[in-house]
Amino acid sequence: MSLFNKNVLKILALTLAVTTAFFACGCNSGEDAPGSKSEKISVSSKWEDSSSSEAEAHDETIVLSDFDGDVVVHTEAQSEFLAMENLYNVKQLANGDKELSRPLPTVFGWEDLSLIAPVYYILRISENADLTGGISEIVFDKTAEIYNLKIASKYYWTVTAVSSDGSKRPSARGEFTTEDAAPRNVYVSGVTNWRDLGGWKTDDGKRVKQGLIYRTGRLNRSNKDSLEPEITQKGLTEANARLKIKSEIDLRGYDESSKISVSALGEDVNYYRVSMRYEGDVISYNSPQVKEVFDILGDQTNYPVIFHCHIGTDRTGFVAYLINGLLGVGKQALYKDYLFSNFGNIDGPRSLDDIASRYVATLNNYEGATLKDKIRNYLLSIGVTETTINNVIKILK
Repeated sequence: MSLFNKNVLKILALTLAVTTAFFACGCNSGEDAPGSKSEKISVSSKWEDSSSSEAEAHDETIVLSDFDGDVVVHTEAQSEFLAMENLYNVKQLANGDKELSRPLPTVFGWEDLSLIAPVYYILRISENADLTGGISEIVFDKTAEIYNLKIASKYYWTVTAVSSDGSKRPSARGEFTTEDAAPRNVYVSGVTNWRDLGGWKTDDGKRVKQGLIYRTGRLNRSNKDSLEPEITQKGLTEANARLKIKSEIDLRGYDESSKISVSALGEDVNYYRVSMRYEGDVISYNSPQVKEVFDILGDQTNYPVIFHCHIGTDRTGFVAYLINGLLGVGKQALYKDYLFSNFGNIDGPRSLDDIASRYVATLNNYEGATLKDKIRNYLLSIGVTETTINNVIKILK
C-alpha cells in the first residue's frame, strides 16, 4: 500500500474516532459547546506544562506551513534605510510625521485535514526546543499574526486543535529563524517609536541581550492637567503580559509629564522620573540625571526597563547612545538607531546634525581609545561607580 493511502486511512480512522466522541458528548450545531466563541476564553502568556508532551505525540491532521527563509520583521522602507550607507537619506523614506515605526507581524498558517472542525486552535511559540517558556494564543482561524518576536533568533512552534469535548490534536513541531538586522522595533498599541536596545552587535562579536531594555515614546500625554494615557488596552497587555515591563524611567519634567507619579502601565511598575534637558550640551546639563539613570540600570531587579521622554528621540536617544556605546555597539549602528526615530510620529525629522554638538563631539573629548572607553570615563567622571558600570554591562551583554 502506498504511503499516501496509508495516511488517508489514518486520517479517516481518526476522523471516525473524533466524530464518535463528538456525538457521544451530546453536542449539536444548535448549542454552544464548552470553549466556543460565546464563552470567554482566557489566554495565557505562558505555556501550559503539558505543551511539551503534546508536541511529542503529534497528530498528522494538523500540517504547519513552512517559512521560506528567515522571517522578515522590518517593513520594506525600514529595511531600505538599514541598508543605507548615507544615513542622511533617511528623510526620503521617513520624515517623522506619521507612524511608520511598527515591525511586520510574523504570519503563521496551517492546514487541518480532519473532517471535524475544532472549536479553536492554540498557537504556541517558544525559543526553547522543549517548547517551554513561550507564549500562546487562542485562534479561531487557520492563520495568525504575531508581533514583536526577537531578531536573529530561532523559534519553535506548534498548533493544537481543541474539540468541543476537550480532546486535543497537537501538530508536529515547526521551526524558523528571524532576520538578522537590528533594531528590534516593537509594536505597542498607542505608543510610537518603541524599540529594543538589544539585538545590536558589539565590538566583541556578541549581541546586546534582547527583551531587557527598551526606548519608547511617551505613554501618556505631555503637559496636561491630569493623567491621559495614550497607550491602549491592547498596548497595556503587550507591555505587561508579553514584555513584562517592571520599571519605567520618564525623562520628562514634572509638569511636562502631566505631574504623574504612577506609571501608565500600572501601580505594579516602578516609576522613576529623571528630568533631563534636551537643549544645548546635554552632557554638561544632565550629569546628575545620567548618574541616576545608571544607578537604576545597575539594579537587576528593575528589569525589563523602558525609558522615554516626550517622543523618545532626543533625551531618550542620548541615554540610548550612552548605554549601547558602553556595551561596544559601533557608531554607525548608534547613528542608525537614533535616526530610526524618523519612522515614528515624532513631529518632524531628525538628522545626525541634531546630536553632533549635543553629545557626540563632547564625548570624543574624554580619554579612551574607543567610544566605549570614552563613555566609561565620562560615567566615572560624574560619579557612576565601577561596580554600577560593570553591573550594567553584565546584565545587558
